[in-house]
Amino acid sequence: MKVVILFGDYAVGKKTIATYLCAITGFRFYESSRTQEQRGFVIPVLWCFDQPNGGVQVQSYETFFTNAGVEVCFAELTAEYETLLQRNRDKLAQEMHDDSIDLEMSEKDYFWHTDEFRYTSFPGELPGKRYFRLDTTNLSPEEAAYRIREAFQL
Repeated sequence: MKVVILFGDYAVGKKTIATYLCAITGFRFYESSRTQEQRGFVIPVLWCFDQPNGGVQVQSYETFFTNAGVEVCFAELTAEYETLLQRNRDKLAQEMHDDSIDLEMSEKDYFWHTDEFRYTSFPGELPGKRYFRLDTTNLSPEEAAYRIREAFQL
């Protein structure tokens, strides 16, 4: 069994790519009460690297699964800022179906964190881990999932 922890900025596609990755691997989204008889799990998380407690949840997942003898893989998703903005616009349009939405205000609310927090790692910040970094700017969610599957031989 393997566990893939997907992380990266807001709107990079963590949940969408996790859905496709589950579909092509037979893995499931992680639910703490259902850990037996699975091929593996995918856990999309928001990992705040510059906050003292920003990685506590990730560390607890890693410790839990490593202690159970499960291989933990880390897939970091990145994308260019303009791509993140467009994905956020698309997501809002799908969720709201409302022309009266103030996209500019929403984007300010949604992306205020980029000046305040760091949700991507620096090179070499995750030593000793099974780690794969993937720029999703020009990739479909399906293609990103296939590349992650290949990287970790899932």
